[in-house]
Amino acid sequence: TSRDANTAVLRFLTRFFRFIGPTGRILAPLTLLLIPAVAMMYTDSVDWSLLDFLVMGSLLLAVGWGINWSIERIQQTIFRRILQCLIIGSFLLIWIELAVGLF
Repeated sequence: TSRDANTAVLRFLTRFFRFIGPTGRILAPLTLLLIPAVAMMYTDSVDWSLLDFLVMGSLLLAVGWGINWSIERIQQTIFRRILQCLIIGSFLLIWIELAVGLF
């Protein structure tokens, strides 16, 4: 059933984040920068400058730091999840604005 699957996924993620530790939780989002870096080698449709990588890297570091902070400091699960959703939602809004300028 889907509830058992969701519980299993959350259990796996909790164990994984405890395994990689605080530094890994902060630096893990930076691996997403590999996607445009590799894409730039194979196609001309992705054209990032050094500034693009620096801005996205700083945003990803901020997301990693915020999620790590929420895991370490907030004990109540519901408040921790709400804060993590707000952090990720804010990141997505900033990313969308920087990418296409909707606002």
